[in-house]
This record gives sequence, C-alpha cells and structure tokens, in this order.
Amino acid sequence: MLLMLAGPEAVPPTFLNRPGASAALLDRETAMCRVIATGPAATIDGRQLTPAVPEALPRAIEPVRSSTDACMIARGWRRFVLSSGERRALARMSAARRMRTLAALRSARQPAMGRLVDAGKPILRSPSAPD
Repeated sequence: MLLMLAGPEAVPPTFLNRPGASAALLDRETAMCRVIATGPAATIDGRQLTPAVPEALPRAIEPVRSSTDACMIARGWRRFVLSSGERRALARMSAARRMRTLAALRSARQPAMGRLVDAGKPILRSPSAPD
C-alpha cells in the first residue's frame, strides 16, 4: 500500500528523449541548459541586469515548457509525458529495472511509453554539419 502512495511521485511525469542519448549526455546538456536558462543576464562589462530564476516550479499533470526545456528542445531533445498507468507501472518495478527502462526510453528512436508533447527542429548548428 505504501508503494501505491509513494509510487507515482517517485517516477517523473515527463522524460526527455533523443535517440542514442546516454545518461551522461542528458546530464551534461541539462546542466548547460540550466545555466543558460537560469543565469542572470549581464552587460558586456559584467553588470548584472536580471536576477537568476529560481529552479523551483509548481508541478502540473502536463508541465508547460520551461526555459530549460526550451533549451533542450533547441538542442534536439523531445519531451514525452507518461500516463498515470505508465507511472504506476514504472513505480512497481525494482529500482534497477526502472533505471534500465528509463534509460531505454531516453535513448529510443520510438519510446515504448509516453506521449510526445514537445519536439521541434534543433535550432543550434552541429559543429560536424556542413554549412
């Protein structure tokens, strides 16, 4: 019974996906986008124009796109939302199996769970792409 109460809250309502992505890549790009999205704007001589944006945002069933999400989408990631049933199924899994399943969802070309809610064409040029 305790698992049912804590279960869905232990599983994120959304996940980011990019085919072939590793956990290390997700962590690195998320950290970079958080800095971009929450860092204070400054003038060229270093004077701060705006305060940093706090990271705490209210939770929602289908969260709106945050600045960090917008940055990740621009970098080629897609955001999927999990249904209540999918979240319950993930919560019932052992921690190791849940981590493997979430890793597979993160890197799959077509994730087996979730509904695509946010995707777009990457707007940042890849260094390996021709001009």
